[in-house]
Parts: sequence; structure tokens; C-alpha cells
Amino acid sequence: MRKALVAFAILLVSCVAHGDDEPLMIWIIKGDTNNVYLLGSIHVLRESDHPLPEVLEMIYDDAEQLVMEIDMDDLDPVSTMQFLTSHGVLKGDNTLQDIMGPEMYAEAEAAAAAIDIPIEMLAKTEPWLAAITVEEMIMHRAGFNAAHGIEMYLTNKAVADGKAITGLETIEQQLGFLDSLSIEIQNRWLLQSLVEAERTEEVISELIAAWRRGDTTFLEELLLAEFDEYPELHDLILINRNKNWVEPIMALLDEDDDYLIVVGAAHLAGLAQPQGQDPQLPQPDHGQPRGAIARPRRLGGAARRERQPLRGHGQQSLHRPRRRPAHPEGGLRAARGEPPDGHRARRRDRHSV
Repeated sequence: MRKALVAFAILLVSCVAHGDDEPLMIWIIKGDTNNVYLLGSIHVLRESDHPLPEVLEMIYDDAEQLVMEIDMDDLDPVSTMQFLTSHGVLKGDNTLQDIMGPEMYAEAEAAAAAIDIPIEMLAKTEPWLAAITVEEMIMHRAGFNAAHGIEMYLTNKAVADGKAITGLETIEQQLGFLDSLSIEIQNRWLLQSLVEAERTEEVISELIAAWRRGDTTFLEELLLAEFDEYPELHDLILINRNKNWVEPIMALLDEDDDYLIVVGAAHLAGLAQPQGQDPQLPQPDHGQPRGAIARPRRLGGAARRERQPLRGHGQQSLHRPRRRPAHPEGGLRAARGEPPDGHRARRRDRHSV
């Protein structure tokens, strides 16, 4: 899993231009009487990544209500901690070493020592929670924090402005997805998080740069291509959740209010491919087919839109089929000249999942 499993660590993963012509991952779904904006988000950012692009302010101002993966202004830390305790802490005499096995644990222990993380503090945690803890520590060291992320920025604005925020799922559901991963995947995720910790800043920086460019092709390769090797992970984190989201999102098209939906960029990567440059934020256009996804752009000075229907169950849109890796042997690892790693899952960036 070279780069997919970091976005949940911060839960405790057509373009529209802004002022300086940097595109972002934004689509518009046309309702009968409203617009529903889809924003692909990066969950963790650095303070230096602010100010955020001006176009975020524009679509935020246009929306009367916000929808996020979870209801960010109504989180219950006590309930979350209870869930982590009941699902993420090993029972009885079991330890992390028992779960991982002596050989893999020894490798994890050496990798943790190399980055100054005392793996002993994780002795009673299940591997998925240990991986979250490790990744959160590494991200904080590099200056990445959910407090600077897009969701928290928009949540703070919405609370101050009295705008309603709702969630597509609960934090218990999100953490439950990770708890339901097979032990094999959990172990690989934890080990890879430790082994590749030194590359965290580089990887997230690449992700943020691609997001600012609206480079859906790069993001698709970075976030999606190697999921073929881990169908369990791909289905659990992307496909199944996207399918669950289609119906509530489509229901918003019956409303009069405009909505801003904010989900991890990986859920939207590959939804449509960019063409041309210098895209512009459109004026509302209710003459278009209901449910069409519009990617506003300006080509040769003329405003044009490319539309795709929003569908579920096996068709492109929020429910994406698995894609073959661009580089069959080792995926992006091979592209960068790195040797294939047969027994480790490649760590993806969950900041955008």
C-alpha cells in the first residue's frame, strides 16, 4: 500500500481556478434548482499551506450547507475514545508482537528505533490503531496537522457563520472500517508506515502540489493505481463508501439550498480528466440535465463544460472500478526505480481518502 492509509490518522483520506490560476479538484452537480459542489480535500496541511486558494471561499460563500465525510462540528471525543478502547486495544495477554509474529515484529521494532519511536508504547494496541498512532506522530513532526486541514478550516468558518454541517458517515463507522481490515493488511500497513516514515513529508508534499494543480491524472496514479494489489483495501476504503454516498448526494439535488460536499481527494481522483487550462468558476446554470457533473473550464477564451452523470453500482463517478497499475511490477515503486517489495503493503496517503 505505497500511499493510501494515512487520512484516517487525522480523524482522532473538472477543476476551478482561483486568483493565481492554480486549479483545484472541484466539480459541480446540477440540480433542478440548486448546485452541489464536490470538493476533493486534503485532510492534513501545514500552516505554511495557508492561505488556501480563493476559489474555496467562492464556493463556500455560494453554499448554504456543508456536507463532509463526518459531521465535523458535532464530534464526541468521549464516544470516539470509547470506540478506540473497545476496538483498538488488545484483550487479555495478547500483545502487538503476538499479532505480528516474531519476524515481522523484529523488523517493525528496528524500523521504529531508526525513527525514534518507542514501539513498546504500542504493545497493547491492534495493528491498525498502532499504524494510525505512528503516522500521526510522523505527520506532526513534519508540521502536518488536521487543525490546518481543509475540513477544519471550513468547519471553523461554518460554525462562525451559522452554516449547517452534516456527515455522510460517522467517525465510529470510519474507524470501524479500519478495525475490520484483515490482520495481514493491518500488519503490513503498520510495518510500511514505520519503514517509509522518512518519506512522509515528501509524499504529502507531492499530494498537496498535485491537488493545487488539479492534476487528477497524477492523483489517480498516486492514490488509486496500486489498489489492484489490495482489493480488500480498495473496496473497503473507496468503492463501498462511494456506493453508500451516491444516494444521499443525489437526494441533495431535490433541495433548494446549494451544498458544498467535502470528501478526500482519492474519492474523486479520475472522475474526469482535465483538458485545457485557466478554468473559471461558472455562474449557476439550471438549464443543464439534472445530476450532471460539470467541470467548468475555459478553452481558447470560451467557457465550456464537460459533464458526466452521477451514478453508482459499477459505473464511473463516485463508484470507480479498480484500475490496473501503470507499472505492473511494483507500480509507482518501479516507476521511481525502487525494488518491488513482495511481502509489504505499499503505504498510500490517507490524507486524501
